[in-house]
Amino acid sequence: LDAVAVFQPYSRLVIDCNRPPEAFDAIPAVSDGIKIPGNQEVNIADRTARVAEIFEPFHAEISRRLDEGRHTVAISVHSFTPRMNNVWRPWDIGFLFRLDTDTSTRLRDSVTRRYPRLRVGMNEPYQVNDSTDWFVPRHCEARGLNNSLIEIRNDHLRTAEGQKRWADIVASSIEDYLNGN
Repeated sequence: LDAVAVFQPYSRLVIDCNRPPEAFDAIPAVSDGIKIPGNQEVNIADRTARVAEIFEPFHAEISRRLDEGRHTVAISVHSFTPRMNNVWRPWDIGFLFRLDTDTSTRLRDSVTRRYPRLRVGMNEPYQVNDSTDWFVPRHCEARGLNNSLIEIRNDHLRTAEGQKRWADIVASSIEDYLNGN
């Protein structure tokens, strides 16, 4: 793909860069019933530092790239756990959207055509909304960009082979989208 990628190297448990920084769970004290030791006593200064050192530079770079004016389809790729709060999540991949249904639908159609055995969800395992999301509302919808937030089940990404396979799956679906397929 001839694309720009902006990576976030920090775990969402340090600060979730796809949530508004003021959201109560942007720095979760507990995740899936497990206490996060480094987040048990986060004070205002700690939160402010994480926002300034991690959240803001990441989103400033995304904004800088999007504001370059290139023809852009904005894709955000995340991973999710197979089980959360004792609920099994059967999807291999999910395409999340809110206003722009077309981009996620076309990406999904490509994946199901090329990989018919995969379990594909639409707005699964999450749904996009202003209180729990940042990328789609703040970067994409605010600029009128075609967009999709892709979630890959993280047990598929544990090995180098799995990472390569899923990179190929996502890249091929984006190529199909860009080629009008």
